[in-house]
Parts: sequence; C-alpha cells; structure tokens
Amino acid sequence: MQVKKGMEDRAVLQFVHGLYHDMGIQDLTVQTDYE
Repeated sequence: MQVKKGMEDRAVLQFVHGLYHDMGIQDLTVQTDYE
C-alpha cells in the first residue's frame, strides 16, 4: 500500500491499526516513520 506522506498518511495508519486492535489482533506491528 502506497500513500503519500502527511497527516492523511498518519491518520490512515492509525485508523487501520485501530481496526486490527478492535478485531483482537494484539500482535500487529506497524512500522512507520513517526516513531
């Protein structure tokens, strides 16, 4: 998945991570440039 860097990019990553967390996938690792 390719997305352009910016606030939208971060928002999408947080949204997707939230979805996985809600589904109970605790071990999901999301690597980003924001950490």
